[in-house]
Amino acid sequence: MNETPRPCLLTTDCGAEMDDQWAIAHLAISPELDLCGVVTTHVGVHPTPVQPASEFTAGVSREVLQQVRRADVSVVAGSGVALASSTEPLVNPGVDFILEQASTYDEDNRLTVLAIGAITDVASALLVDPTLVQRIEVVAMAFNGWPAGTDPFNVKNDVKAWQVVMSSTVPLVVGPADACTTHLQATEKLAREVMGDGGGAGKYLIDVLIGWLQKRPGLCKAVTGNDGAWPVWDEIVTAYLLGMTRQERHVRPFVQEDTSFHHGPDASNTFEWITSVDEKALWKDFAQKIGR
Repeated sequence: MNETPRPCLLTTDCGAEMDDQWAIAHLAISPELDLCGVVTTHVGVHPTPVQPASEFTAGVSREVLQQVRRADVSVVAGSGVALASSTEPLVNPGVDFILEQASTYDEDNRLTVLAIGAITDVASALLVDPTLVQRIEVVAMAFNGWPAGTDPFNVKNDVKAWQVVMSSTVPLVVGPADACTTHLQATEKLAREVMGDGGGAGKYLIDVLIGWLQKRPGLCKAVTGNDGAWPVWDEIVTAYLLGMTRQERHVRPFVQEDTSFHHGPDASNTFEWITSVDEKALWKDFAQKIGR
């Protein structure tokens, strides 16, 4: 464990699926990490009970943080819509918060920005201040697999934002869906094993998973082959920060409008692609921390 906690800021569409809640809780209770704030975003193709969607996701995020006794973490509602252009930012309090939090960092000491939803506000921040690439690094859950790319959720929710991020020189790590479905499937049994000693917070997270499994059995079966299992996609960023993943380096592709990759000849701009997760270590870590 590092003596100095790693500073990080989370951007999330919390409430679109259950995995955001698990990831927020795990990040918030990890002493190795210093979660300095949460910026919530729209959910794109996912309808929400109320509008604007970023305000709805902010409310869910605050609920999770209260459950794990981290109400001290600032939650700021970001953009309620996707970018209309890859050259024009959508300035909002979420973008301002990202820029403010990153202002004291530099190339030798970066703020880690986690993206487990649409990457709209990160892209807008990069467009507002291009020097931000010298002060942050981005770790995101996105895309289906290498080398095709494609994506039905986080990238599809704002393709233009991903074009901005991928074409920039900001240090970037991507955790793809295929690694999540292979390593991060959760069932009610696993949830009870991991969260069972977590008191009220543990029960909350168990109920979040069970509620999702009961509400979306058809989708669960389509994604995992099991109507009682769902990938906790967003925990891949937590696993990376805790040193529980393997990754490989690739040349950055261009993200096309259909979310697929176009691989060009420029080998000067690279990024990291997560290939596997040590899920046993990750769930053990979560269980120990929630149990405290």
